[in-house]
Amino acid sequence: MQISRDRRTSNLIVGIVAALVGISVLLLVPFQIPGESWGSITDVQSPAFFPILNAVFLMACGLAQIITSRQPPISAPGADGVEMTSYPNKLVVIVALLMIYLFLIQHIGMVVSSGVAIAAMSVLLGYRNKVVIAISSIIFPIVIFVLFEKILKILLPHGVLF
Repeated sequence: MQISRDRRTSNLIVGIVAALVGISVLLLVPFQIPGESWGSITDVQSPAFFPILNAVFLMACGLAQIITSRQPPISAPGADGVEMTSYPNKLVVIVALLMIYLFLIQHIGMVVSSGVAIAAMSVLLGYRNKVVIAISSIIFPIVIFVLFEKILKILLPHGVLF
């Protein structure tokens, strides 16, 4: 599959916009959250913690997008050149799956429904390594649960199963 020049240009623009939004958020934290500063990143209980964390993450993603958009076009041997954008039905299925996921979070809990959603999305998007799908479907929701519930003390939705 070849990455076209137009695709690279649009990726570059998306990366620049993401980085600029992250920088803007980071610069606005001291002015928009009274009594807070960039030093609040060390205090998990601070109202500025997540905005700063998200701004840094957004800047990093934008920078990664900029770097990868500057890479020369690549071609994969045996690729048929068909992109996911040529399948509008997949978009409908993804949106439906996300709506089902939001419903399931409230009823069976975040950990179990996230595991099911990770597995379903992986298969839907064409990933076929069953071992990696199974490990990801188990490990990621548990890591998120431990991070938020146990370390950050932020409650996640619980349901019948977990």
